[in-house]
Amino acid sequence: MGGIGKTTLARNIFHESLIRNTFEESIWVCVSKEYSAIEVLQSIIKNIKPNTREAQTISELMEQLALKIKGKRFFLVLDDLWQYIVWTDLLKNPLQFAASGLILLTTRDKAIASGVGAIYVHEVGTLSRRSGWELLCKKAYIEEEEDMLNLRDVGMGIVKKCDGLPLAIKVIGGLLATKNKDRREWDKVLRNNAWFNSGISEELYRALWISFEDLTLPLQNCFLFCSLFGEDFTMLREDLVRDWIAEGIIQQRENELLEDTGEEYYNELIKRCLLQPKRLYERKELLEDMGEQYYNELIRRGLLQPKRFHDKYFERLCLMHDIVRTFAQYIARGDNYYGNPASLSADDVQKLHRLLIACQEDVAVIPGNKSDPLRLRTLILYWSPPMLQDDIFHRIKNLRILILNGPGVENIPDSIGDLKHLRELDLDHTRISRLPNSLCSLIHLQILHLQNCQSLQVLPQGITQLSSLRCLGLDKTPLISVPKGICMLKFLNELKGFIVAYEQGSGDMHSGWHLDELEPLTQLRCLRLQKLENARIQSSVLAGKCYLKTLRLSCTLPGGDSSHLPAEEDYRNIEETFDKLEPPQSLEYLSIWRFFGRRFPNWLENLAYLTWLILANCVSCLHLPPLGQLQHLKYLRITGARSIGSIGPEFMGTVISGTSNMPWCFPKLELLRIEELPNWEEWSFIEQVPEKLFPSLLKIDIINCPKLKALPDQLKHISSLEELYLSGLHGIREIENLTAHFEWICIDNSSCKKISNIPGVQHVSLIGFSALRCVENLDALQILYLEDETVDHLPEWLSSFLNQHHNNDTIKLYFVCSMEILQRCLLGGLDWPIIEQFSHIRAFTNDNSAFMEYQKQPYSYHTNL
Repeated sequence: MGGIGKTTLARNIFHESLIRNTFEESIWVCVSKEYSAIEVLQSIIKNIKPNTREAQTISELMEQLALKIKGKRFFLVLDDLWQYIVWTDLLKNPLQFAASGLILLTTRDKAIASGVGAIYVHEVGTLSRRSGWELLCKKAYIEEEEDMLNLRDVGMGIVKKCDGLPLAIKVIGGLLATKNKDRREWDKVLRNNAWFNSGISEELYRALWISFEDLTLPLQNCFLFCSLFGEDFTMLREDLVRDWIAEGIIQQRENELLEDTGEEYYNELIKRCLLQPKRLYERKELLEDMGEQYYNELIRRGLLQPKRFHDKYFERLCLMHDIVRTFAQYIARGDNYYGNPASLSADDVQKLHRLLIACQEDVAVIPGNKSDPLRLRTLILYWSPPMLQDDIFHRIKNLRILILNGPGVENIPDSIGDLKHLRELDLDHTRISRLPNSLCSLIHLQILHLQNCQSLQVLPQGITQLSSLRCLGLDKTPLISVPKGICMLKFLNELKGFIVAYEQGSGDMHSGWHLDELEPLTQLRCLRLQKLENARIQSSVLAGKCYLKTLRLSCTLPGGDSSHLPAEEDYRNIEETFDKLEPPQSLEYLSIWRFFGRRFPNWLENLAYLTWLILANCVSCLHLPPLGQLQHLKYLRITGARSIGSIGPEFMGTVISGTSNMPWCFPKLELLRIEELPNWEEWSFIEQVPEKLFPSLLKIDIINCPKLKALPDQLKHISSLEELYLSGLHGIREIENLTAHFEWICIDNSSCKKISNIPGVQHVSLIGFSALRCVENLDALQILYLEDETVDHLPEWLSSFLNQHHNNDTIKLYFVCSMEILQRCLLGGLDWPIIEQFSHIRAFTNDNSAFMEYQKQPYSYHTNL
């Protein structure tokens, strides 16, 4: 049965630390009914080694998988399996080269479990009435006891109608969340005719039908559009909103941008559980990390637990549950198609309004006579090959959305100018080297994406005639010649990759644009400026842009890198430029890259609604800006500020002393990340009122700051702090007296000598501990992770730590070590008397070629030596 919670249960098992600690590779693959053997194999291989060069054929991929998995212990989840031959014919042979493995599959058909030879089958049951009522209240936002009592009998009736299916209850709860909390509204749902419609087979689909009928027509169309994408496909909010606008789905409201309305539609579908938010779990994604060698390893081994940070920035990704997708596809049957169009008849193709091509052929063939026009309004081809037929544009003249991505697209024919109704053209990541001039005749075009097109250097002169453009994406495309007059595109609200020119000659084509051209663009919501060192402006060009929410300002460092010192005039010019780039108070997301002035602009401390701030490679700034009074700031990352020598009370943004008058400092900050500050030595806070510092802070990362001498004493007063990651802090010799109830502390510091008096920490990871001499008073410790291949014996402090710790039976040890130490840890080895005191230990070499695993109760011992 679908929607009963099989995937949810499997996902909880997958993220269990026991699974991650036991298996070297943990792999999740959504197989789906219309699976592709090549995509399944590629997905597994990427899980094992992300940067592997992809083979092209099934046999090559099977051989590659066998090589990557050889000698390893793996845990594999095959989610939503419909055909047992995925195991018997595709995966069984290559996976037999592993040392050992455990496979968990979810399926709606018991015969599939029998076909793969499952040794244990667990049937997921429906929710009890009580659990179903609790879930319904949660999704309908029923929190007051009076409301619960008033609605309980009606709500229990709804739970009964949903037959205890979690997804059905969530969907109905999402619908009820949009209604008043009174019995009449709930009773309407309980007595809806769909519950009694024999033409709708399952309770889940009846719940979906009730929710779908309650949607406005624009919301229904937005929902059905999402069913076009493949099962388990990750959708980006901004992309969906742009597509909905291009299709003409979103209704224009007075004094509101279509994009803002579209985001409301998106949030409504999320709230109703018709779309599921996909949060960014792994910290390397969450923090936009750039290659930390240990984070990936700790995540992979399950020693770094994923954390969700609740912010709407992280709800930009979503999925559609496969049951919901099946329902939406049924409603949109004949209009939407995902797959290889060659499998359709010419008549079926003639009926389609939307087509997303997914096939393995070199050229995608759309059936039908070349002279027969198609009704397609949307055509999508992600990550080609395949390529489209050259003559296809003559058949799709009613098209509104055309998305061609990937290196297989190398040129766009002149006939694209025949697509007079085109609203969206997305050519990201293609190899096109020129755009045909006929593109400039598409007067209805609203969205043009040309990002990461590495062979494209020139924009056609007529592009400024596209007066309907709302979105222009040019990021990471090496343009050297652009036309003057971008200011004429007055409906632009998203502009990524605006290149600033030093000066413009008398011609129509230039190396970039003047900032003055931004003045008429009053509807901008998202703006990315680059090469700001070229700017010369007389007045602010951003202050009046009341819709602006996201801003990125970036420079190119003088001489091309941070080793060249700017001239005094360069310092002065860039500081004046940034002073005049003051954004409006509405700004929420700001990133500043490679700013080389000696001081930050004063307006930084005045951005009242800022929630997200990145200051990256601001190499000449001597002090950080005063940011502590930014009342909504949740995420702060500072990296590459090589001239910072100290961070003190001025960073808090207040000079008020005493306990009564001082406001909270960083009241909503959840994540603070400071990295690559090579000259940072001192760090201090305001001493008088430490309890008013960082009341919401969950995590601190300090990375590669080798001269920092000590952590501030006030750190111990941050009671909300859960995680601390310290790496490359060679000036710090002692880490002690931290009283917060940490879930996890990771110390990657070969110079640290003492770790003491951190009684609340549950999980400690020590990487490079050769200098460590004392570890004590970690009273709540549950997991200890050690990694250092330079040592040839167990650390001397380990024995004394165990002697003074009263609950050795609860501590688990994970140890990455040399072969020499591993042999000493074996049963009967020199270090076995220490090892056997832990409740559980897993020791292994860094290349995973050898391991030992021991558990005290119930007793077990395994090794491959």
